[in-house]
Amino acid sequence: MTLSLGGPAMPSIAGNLACLWAYSKAADAPSALVLSSLLLDLRPTEAVAQRAQGMVLAQQQKYEQALGYLQKALPAMPQDVGIHTALASTYDKLGQPELAEKHRRIAQAATMPTTAPTTAPGQAPATEPAISAPATVPAAPVQPGT
Repeated sequence: MTLSLGGPAMPSIAGNLACLWAYSKAADAPSALVLSSLLLDLRPTEAVAQRAQGMVLAQQQKYEQALGYLQKALPAMPQDVGIHTALASTYDKLGQPELAEKHRRIAQAATMPTTAPTTAPGQAPATEPAISAPATVPAAPVQPGT
């Protein structure tokens, strides 16, 4: 299989596809591992490649191998819910419940809304003025002789 990662978005696309293949209901574990391994071979220092390999290995219950890749990806992607979720299940399976709980909390916090209501109790929420387009668009001036 030949994989070209010429565009800047291609590593992310390939990594996401590998994870999709590993985690979908119609999981294709062999293809997911091949794709994540190819991505890792081509971009060994990129966090997205480390993340993909770690998540695919975790899904395949290869927890000790997965842990190293997930830990390498984490500093570059500290808010990635997928990494924290995979680390939580990996640490659970490796008998480290405290670390599992830490990553579970981080994953949950990352999925919670970060904005609080701006109105006091009993007060109606403020409405933003609507922005509307002008009813008509002015015609471009006509140049004489055109």
